[in-house]
Amino acid sequence: MKKWLLLSFTISLLNINLSDGQTHEWWANNVGWDGITNYKQYISIKPGRMGPNAFFYADGLTGILDTQYSLVVKAQSYFTKGEFTVNPFISLNIPFGKFASLRLSGVPIEYFETSHELKTERKIFWLGYYDKTAAGDLDILFTGKLKSKPAMALQIGLKTATGGRLDIARFTDSPQYFFNYSISAGTKRTMFHGSTGFTAWQTLDGNHPQDDGWIFAFAADHDLGNGWRIKPELFGIIAYLKQGDRPIIAKLSISRKFRIGTLLVEGTKGLNDFPFTGFNLGYSFAL
Repeated sequence: MKKWLLLSFTISLLNINLSDGQTHEWWANNVGWDGITNYKQYISIKPGRMGPNAFFYADGLTGILDTQYSLVVKAQSYFTKGEFTVNPFISLNIPFGKFASLRLSGVPIEYFETSHELKTERKIFWLGYYDKTAAGDLDILFTGKLKSKPAMALQIGLKTATGGRLDIARFTDSPQYFFNYSISAGTKRTMFHGSTGFTAWQTLDGNHPQDDGWIFAFAADHDLGNGWRIKPELFGIIAYLKQGDRPIIAKLSISRKFRIGTLLVEGTKGLNDFPFTGFNLGYSFAL
């Protein structure tokens, strides 16, 4: 009797593992594999089909040049049906006098839990089925000052391919570049910011090897007094392939300035082609 119970239990475990989809056969059936095509070509490299940190967005960009050495550290979290992601975010600003600056930023590593249904939808490769961590990309942003009043700046940037894990649809494993113009105007208490530009990235799709489109951001920055500020933003990308590559995201930031830095609390909500809701907590320092 005990042997039959043990055998039944073992068979049940095997059935669970097979149903979870960790085999090459599961992947081949899921993507309709032709026996030749590389797994990368089955993954849709678009914001709506990957993890929340896979692409660069123009949020936070303004026409005002940051002329201080500064460091921003955040703890970020993102949620959607069937997945949650947590990760650190680090950003370092390096000024070059009063005319230009260089910002290095990125996600060193992210931890995530993803459902079988979402893994199936994203067509991830079977070898990474149980993986829960991925190293992120380094983003490089150069800002050049154009004018002081109203404040205008030109940004040129590159999301590098330093990260990876395209096999599980976390990062693109290819560069994304962008050219952006930003303008800021208003009063000492309330500033309005607008950014517009062009972005493009590699897709590995034989019919459309590159996707590109308009990148934009709009924001208002209001001083509430006693060191408190509030900043609503709307930003995203309008790309030409349409399916999954037109993310629009709303963000609300509240900050409190202290003697040794600024505390940041941020909430994000995807409105289109970005199925995530996010919450970030961070701190910025002048170096």
